Amino acid sequence: MTNDSPRQLCLIAPPYLDTLKKIERHQTLDKKDAAQILSYIENDLLPLMLERFAQKPHSMLGASLGHLLNAVNCAVLLERSPPEIWHYLELFKTVAVCHFRFGSGAAPFTATINGTTLHFVPEAHSEYMYLDNWVTATDVCILLGDRESLSFLTTLTEDDFSNDNYTKQENHFNREYYQFIRTFLNNQQNSENFLTAAIAAAIQPQDNPLRTKFVNLICYPQLRLLQELIAGDVQAFNEQLYLALTAHQQFWTQETHIYNPKGWISLKLLATCAIAVESQNFTIEVKSDYIPPFLANCRRC
Repeated sequence: MTNDSPRQLCLIAPPYLDTLKKIERHQTLDKKDAAQILSYIENDLLPLMLERFAQKPHSMLGASLGHLLNAVNCAVLLERSPPEIWHYLELFKTVAVCHFRFGSGAAPFTATINGTTLHFVPEAHSEYMYLDNWVTATDVCILLGDRESLSFLTTLTEDDFSNDNYTKQENHFNREYYQFIRTFLNNQQNSENFLTAAIAAAIQPQDNPLRTKFVNLICYPQLRLLQELIAGDVQAFNEQLYLALTAHQQFWTQETHIYNPKGWISLKLLATCAIAVESQNFTIEVKSDYIPPFLANCRRC
């Protein structure tokens, strides 16, 4: 194993966390550019999305998630007010849950999206439902405290993710990761067994080099962080949080990723911190622009 191996990075804690408390966000787009992206999403894309949600939801619900996630990240980068950022999180969550309800063939439902009420008649397997989008949706539900939506998301099955090659052998990690997150969020007693299996799968090569790097630097550190959360060790949790944030920075400072808004904050780590604060009364001792404190502590103002 090389010295810069992500697995080694996540296993070795910094000797003096008190001197390493802050991790700055990597260089991103100029704020003027971020403001233009946010304005374009709000003023141009969102009206088009709402129109297509009503006319052809199967072609637009899932396709909108990346743009709505960019809106959240741009709002954070621009230091918009907490209520505005919560608004974008709520918007993303609502569309994401509609996407999964529609594509899983659930019962007909009504949703209000950005003030517009829409009626949906779901069509099973009409959507490309990806595990990464599912995880992001659960993270946002955790931050918003939306237990009802979280409960629905954890009912999805392997069959619902068939378009994501969910059941293929090369995506062994996807299956183990999903099973752990699902059982953990449902407070099932065997979640620790699934966590062990997910960690073991995470250190194996994935179906392509980029996915391997993503799992090593983004998913694996989160799993180790959750391991410390389950153990109830606040000091180890903060040490692992520092390492997870360092790994997040390492992944998103790759030349091909550095200006991608998805890397400007870490919803995975924010959601994990929110669970730690609410369920274990942990104190988050690591400061980083990747985990804005008001989000990590679920403060609406």
